[in-house]
Amino acid sequence: MSVMPDYSYICGKEFVIISDRFYLRRLCVDDATIEYLRWLNDSTVNRFLDTKKIDIFSLEQYVCDKSFKTDCLLFGIFIKGTKVHIGNVKLEPIENSVATVGLLIGNKKYWNKGFATDVLICIVDFCFNILDLNMVKLGVKKDNKSAIRVYEKAGFCIYDKTEDCFKMNIYKTKEMKKENE
Repeated sequence: MSVMPDYSYICGKEFVIISDRFYLRRLCVDDATIEYLRWLNDSTVNRFLDTKKIDIFSLEQYVCDKSFKTDCLLFGIFIKGTKVHIGNVKLEPIENSVATVGLLIGNKKYWNKGFATDVLICIVDFCFNILDLNMVKLGVKKDNKSAIRVYEKAGFCIYDKTEDCFKMNIYKTKEMKKENE
């Protein structure tokens, strides 16, 4: 199974990242569905999120706001060959050759099937080879063990710790990592 994506460009700046099992595309307000809302309001799904309860208007506004930000890319994760939306991956902020990534597999039918790891590998590849960034970083709560395993499988390393969180990153090259240690 290949997780390295193909990049298809649509309408100039719009693009789709395609893998063998899924594709990523920019979210639009039409993607703010009741199903997406259910994920965000599900206590099992949102356990490690800042958002605990949200209404449809707020979700639509969030997606719309992110689509206009110049330092943000909010992608939906869709099953290849379908329109089934299973989660999101967000790059925000994107600044100074660095992106902060956030990942959510909201549809529980797709948990523990390798999608999170594959999506993360694809988005990191996109950051380094298309956006020409030097580093991707993230924050994760220490008790989110499954997410930490995903991030480590995708090549992320812990570079800082707080009382309840790990900060993790991955560099484009080993030389860049050494320069920043």
